[in-house]
Amino acid sequence: MSIVRERSIAPTMNDILDAYREPANLTKEPNAFEGPNKVQPKSYFANERTFLRWMNLSIILGAVAIGLLNFGDSVSTVSALFLSIISVGIMLYGLYLFRWRAGKISRKEIGTYDDDNALRALTIIVFVAIGLTFAFRMIYGI
Repeated sequence: MSIVRERSIAPTMNDILDAYREPANLTKEPNAFEGPNKVQPKSYFANERTFLRWMNLSIILGAVAIGLLNFGDSVSTVSALFLSIISVGIMLYGLYLFRWRAGKISRKEIGTYDDDNALRALTIIVFVAIGLTFAFRMIYGI
């Protein structure tokens, strides 16, 4: 506890709070996963779950492309081609990302395993493909 001021009888708010604060010189207990070569075991399963999510997305886009190809007209065929190419690209990117992360995990590299730029690019590509579908529909009519 800090020293109470000479002219003040009552302690200040900082004096009261000092009694409840932790001392600054306590050493932190080491975590089991901290250290130069420690990777959490859940990273392996998280990598597999992420891979399955990428595959799920590509299968959904591929199913939409097949539906457009089978039940649509010539404009839908062009849209199905765009979505099929995007679907295959997502499959290949998911496989690349899975292998890249698995390599980092097996080498026990510390750091994040994220790739935020690819998500932005994927969103833009899908919106452009859907926008082209609507544009072709408006230009060439029903």
